[in-house]
Amino acid sequence: MKKLDFGQIFQSRRLLMIFSLVMGVLSWMFVVIFVDNEIPWEFKGVPVDVYAEEELLSINSLRIVEDPQAEVTVVVEGGRIVVGGLEEGEIRIVADLEGISTPGDYAVKLKNVLTANQNYVVREIKPSTVNVRVDRITTKRFEVKMDIDGPQVPDGYLNAGTTISPRAVEVTGPEADISRIAQCIVSASFSGRPLTENQTIRSEIKLFDEEGHEIPKDRLTMESDSANVTVQVLKQKRLPLRFEYLNMPSGFPRDDLRFEMTDNSILVAGPEEVVDSYEELQIGYVDLSEVTPGFVQVFDISLPTGFISVENLRSVGVSFGGEGLTEAYFNVSQITPVNVPINYDVTINTTQLFGVRIIGSSEVMETLTAKDIVAEIDFSERELSTGSSSLPVSISVPGRKLAWAVGEYAAVVTIDEK
Repeated sequence: MKKLDFGQIFQSRRLLMIFSLVMGVLSWMFVVIFVDNEIPWEFKGVPVDVYAEEELLSINSLRIVEDPQAEVTVVVEGGRIVVGGLEEGEIRIVADLEGISTPGDYAVKLKNVLTANQNYVVREIKPSTVNVRVDRITTKRFEVKMDIDGPQVPDGYLNAGTTISPRAVEVTGPEADISRIAQCIVSASFSGRPLTENQTIRSEIKLFDEEGHEIPKDRLTMESDSANVTVQVLKQKRLPLRFEYLNMPSGFPRDDLRFEMTDNSILVAGPEEVVDSYEELQIGYVDLSEVTPGFVQVFDISLPTGFISVENLRSVGVSFGGEGLTEAYFNVSQITPVNVPINYDVTINTTQLFGVRIIGSSEVMETLTAKDIVAEIDFSERELSTGSSSLPVSISVPGRKLAWAVGEYAAVVTIDEK
């Protein structure tokens, strides 16, 4: 067997280089493992968690209101293999908030939060502090005001005003920022073509201080950050005023009954599609049995939902003059039951109605007698019960004559079943 000649090995340049490389690697491994085990290592761009200890502030109702989003450089020391395998996300740097008890700006120290099985030491944090703003969080309610450009409406229409929703908002944020707020304003431009119907624009609610400078909202939370601004546009229309009569006999010449109204019509404004459906406005009823010469009745005007009175007309009076009218009293002896059910008998016990007051035109009243007056008791819409009772009597002057009875009249009747 041929012996290994070490002399030849060292005389070969290639073998010598290989031998040197192997010995170098072995020497480095020896140093790493057994000799210089602790080395420093620098990590850049490590994020700072400023909220980690925020619960310390809650004792005094404080919170961090401005996050610096800071990053730092951290120098750690440990085994070469350990620190060489670390990443920035494994190192946790937090702001030390202990001792802060009042609102303000603070340069707080930074510290490392130890993690389980951490086998390295943080030697330095650069920079060693970070600036944070601390304040109390408060909520305040503000009225929302409008800054409106326009609008215009054509003839025959009415700008009934501008509304805003919501009318007020709650703003939550740092006490210092909330105290700066002087106004909440929403702006809307309605310039352009004239409006013939309601129009709504939704706009941002902006905050301003006493000097009119806009306040940033990045640290504030608003109940609503926008509002609806609505211009109410109504169509105008003049409507005749009408009333109806109660207790007016059939065939009565109502057109011959003279009266005066303080206003014969009303100028209203309302939604176009609703206004167009009205040709007149009913104001109520006049009981003919109460109308005497000089009789006056005042009606409060009730408008349909969504309507307004452009001229602010709230009531209207109706008066019946005495010109051409006279009155007289009659004793009416003929009282007639009508619409009696076939299974009942009715006996009129009252033989005469005394002092029936009749008002009518002079021409009619000159020839009117008690025989021209009709007195009736109508049983068509009445629940009948046997026995005697007092029932109302309706009085009329038939033949399309301008005459009517004033007052209430009754007669005693007896009802029997057949």
